[in-house]
Amino acid sequence: MSVYMGIDWSVKKHDVAFINEAGSIIARLTIPHQASGFEKLNKTREQLDVATADCLVGLETAHNLLIDYLWGQGYEQVYVIPPSVVKSSRGRYGN
Repeated sequence: MSVYMGIDWSVKKHDVAFINEAGSIIARLTIPHQASGFEKLNKTREQLDVATADCLVGLETAHNLLIDYLWGQGYEQVYVIPPSVVKSSRGRYGN
């Protein structure tokens, strides 16, 4: 089962949503921008019983320690989405 992980990042915190293949949000959390927050994100994925290889990650920046953490944990499918694309898509998907 593939799961999509969308991350809305900011300097101090990150809002994270895990979305299944049907498009339903199966988990949502806010984590601090620090190691304990990154570990909480990874623990949530583990609790959902999803392998890192089956987790597609989308976030708005390529310049973030979170990306280094994700790569270090074995997430292979990490995609940077330009903020302008994210902004123009709001409302289209009910958010």
